Amino acid sequence: MTDDSGRSRVGLQLRELRQALGWSLREVERRSGGQVHNAYLSQIETGRVKDPSVELLATLAQLYGADLWQLMHRAGWVPEHYRDDSPDPEPTGWDLLPRALFDDLTSDEVDEVVEYGKLVKRRRRRAASAQEREEAGGR
Repeated sequence: MTDDSGRSRVGLQLRELRQALGWSLREVERRSGGQVHNAYLSQIETGRVKDPSVELLATLAQLYGADLWQLMHRAGWVPEHYRDDSPDPEPTGWDLLPRALFDDLTSDEVDEVVEYGKLVKRRRRRAASAQEREEAGGR
């Protein structure tokens, strides 16, 4: 499964998870004890490698605190009999946040963090809209 730019969905998700943790590619290699080579992970994240192994996904899922089944699904590793063209389910707070950062929070607390993130985004959009209106009025 790839997006319009050709990057695999799993590659995009792996990059987002890694960046959310603030880790470089070399840091992932170090934390994995060399099981995940930084150059190979870069190729997965950019879509040059589209079919990472289940073993590699399991290592990254554990390292990132992510859901292995979701990574496997995004990589195309689904049971042969599974054919579902329905859209992906709405992500939960746990899906949106790397678990390694929030492993001591309750699900209600995680939901609060997600809602706060949405609030910050709404404020940013409102500020940008106000600035655009101001700039348009000043011309």
